[in-house]
Amino acid sequence: GLGSMAVGSGANLLAYTRGGLWQIDASGTWALAMENAPPGGESSAVLAAADGRLYLLGGEDTPTLYAYGAESSLAWGISLTGVGGKAELAQYGGVLLLTTTFGNIIAVQAESGALCNRTQVYGDARAQLWHSLGSDGVLRVAVSEQILGLNWARFIGGCAA
Repeated sequence: GLGSMAVGSGANLLAYTRGGLWQIDASGTWALAMENAPPGGESSAVLAAADGRLYLLGGEDTPTLYAYGAESSLAWGISLTGVGGKAELAQYGGVLLLTTTFGNIIAVQAESGALCNRTQVYGDARAQLWHSLGSDGVLRVAVSEQILGLNWARFIGGCAA
């Protein structure tokens, strides 16, 4: 894919593409959602958090995860070397989870952008990607032909959950 989508405010969709971040309303009309958004692309991801923050994974060679607060103000950015493939972002409490089809599993503190932990398993561009954090505290990740379980509390370490 050449971009990613997420649910934005109200019934609007967000589309994050090489051309920037777009908002799509119920009638299908596209409008630029943020003028200063970095270009998305092959490994882009977007997450509109319940607290109004917006998280974008953009860039091609070395993707960067950005957090934006009110009025599209940049709160922080963290460069993530070795990240590739289709990417997905999720938030669990105060921690962002980034997973990719290349097998990246990365936890970042949502408030500060501090790296909590990261690991990588085998994956490639054709891999399927799925994850779920169970009520038992186990993060289940399926990528490529692998399914693994990580103890979430241990994986995120000292980061706020």
